[in-house]
Amino acid sequence: MMKTKMMRNRLLAIIVLLSLLLPISGCLENFSLNPLNTEKDAQEFVASNIGRIQILRVNSTIMQFLQSNITDSLLSVEKTIHVNSDGVLQVGSDYLGYCKLKFKPGDLPQDVTVKLQWNLNQGNFEVDFKPEGLVFTHPVSLEMFYNVAELANIDEGKLKLFYYNEDEKIWQLVGGTADIARKIFKVDIHHFSRYALAHSE
Repeated sequence: MMKTKMMRNRLLAIIVLLSLLLPISGCLENFSLNPLNTEKDAQEFVASNIGRIQILRVNSTIMQFLQSNITDSLLSVEKTIHVNSDGVLQVGSDYLGYCKLKFKPGDLPQDVTVKLQWNLNQGNFEVDFKPEGLVFTHPVSLEMFYNVAELANIDEGKLKLFYYNEDEKIWQLVGGTADIARKIFKVDIHHFSRYALAHSE
């Protein structure tokens, strides 16, 4: 008799608990801040030496086009730059936006085969220059045309270039300025690395 009463009480407690939890779970499904959005937001903000930053992203409509139509040749280029000559590396296009690196005679310590990889097809305004770690004799001009960026709720005047410090595992501020009317970001860089266009939180 005692065991039956205990089992009945436990069963009743489980039913009451379920009746309380089911309406809450139904409400959570309709709640706008769902776990996917929270995870996405967390991924967009990364640590830097000046606090958390958000890497500029490609507009979602353009991103769909990129994923189905982009070719490697539009986002990657490899070229030998001669120490005593002008040189330009450029990827992208006027429609997709572009990334351009301009060398003047004497900017490099020796002739170098440079690879420029723009990671627009991954959704971020990130670029990799190789050979990584090569330090220039003089600063080199980097230009990014960011017309395909998602600019909602972004103060373009606060856009800055950062490079990823592999040793410290953190993004480091480089600087630069945006020509907002033309959607072109310009900055001088001093070495090859992984760079990203971003803004502070």
